[in-house]
Amino acid sequence: MRFTFTAKKFPSIKLDYLKTLTDDMGLLQHGKYSIPDRKSGYTTDDNARALIVVLNHHNLLNDDESADLAGAYLEFLYYAQREDGKFHNLVDYRRDFLDEEGSEDSQGRALWGCGCTLDAKIYHNVQKLAKELFEKSVTWSLDFKSFRARAYTIFGLYHYYRKYPQQDILEKMKFLLKPLEEVYQRESSKTQEWKWFEPYLTYDNARLSQAFFCLYEVTKEKKYLQIGLESLEFLSKLSFVDNKLVLIGQEKWYQKDGKKSLYDQQPIDAAAMVELNFQAYRITKDKKYKEKAFVSFEWFLGRNIQNAVIYDEQAGACFDGLTPEGVNLNQGAESTVSYLLARLNIEEMIRNRKY
Repeated sequence: MRFTFTAKKFPSIKLDYLKTLTDDMGLLQHGKYSIPDRKSGYTTDDNARALIVVLNHHNLLNDDESADLAGAYLEFLYYAQREDGKFHNLVDYRRDFLDEEGSEDSQGRALWGCGCTLDAKIYHNVQKLAKELFEKSVTWSLDFKSFRARAYTIFGLYHYYRKYPQQDILEKMKFLLKPLEEVYQRESSKTQEWKWFEPYLTYDNARLSQAFFCLYEVTKEKKYLQIGLESLEFLSKLSFVDNKLVLIGQEKWYQKDGKKSLYDQQPIDAAAMVELNFQAYRITKDKKYKEKAFVSFEWFLGRNIQNAVIYDEQAGACFDGLTPEGVNLNQGAESTVSYLLARLNIEEMIRNRKY
């Protein structure tokens, strides 16, 4: 299939709604329509992802505003970290913790955000704090059971390694990836029709393939590239229909030999497909991955099964996905952060002519 993208001009990059959701504590979790929902409180998940977005924004556009936001989101992670290095995830509006410790995914995203900070063009003192948080927490990641948490941690270690190329960091990356590699080999040996890391697909699936690309970039070991590309092709066959992105819906997980849910499609999954295909293109220089990245991004602009625009250009916000009834009109932090991450990847491809 030949992938083509159709947008002549993409929306300008706006941090307006991100700033609307941000107060002196950090990024609020939800919005009721486009109004910040203070009752929802804050999460490490969202503040870590917002940190990654504003770091990418600052790297690309070199503006002071995103650098200041990076400091604010890192400050939240500092507040959320326990003495033993683990992170709380849920914080209410009164700034009280609502959990004993956060989920493994939230721990992994915190490490991802801290690692990105070390690899960014950002204030030295911000990087010093990020390094302290990272090093205090990373040992816990070696016990993660969640494959996605392992992938998020690998992203953090990847950026840490780019700044501090140490053998022990490389060994941690390989250790975290090993269970994914083993399950992939086992599942794919059963049938050539299922080239995946689990007997089902759930959320943020593209991040699992992306972790293999990160290992390939730092080791140049062909097995990581092979698994990354094979699993990407498998995911693409499930996700692209009639030259548009049709994500695996969150109504029900997609089981092997089961039926794919069409709803609720989530911005987090579209953004991950943009970034995965961009990284595949950067590594292989195969233009089909560049085309898939752009087609994936156009999901936000109406190139989806309902021809519904998911991005609210006026507010600079993203709606919370596609339901059977249409667009979910709430505008939460995860959705807007996901859109911005995808948009910044697209902007990097547009600006960097070698891509």
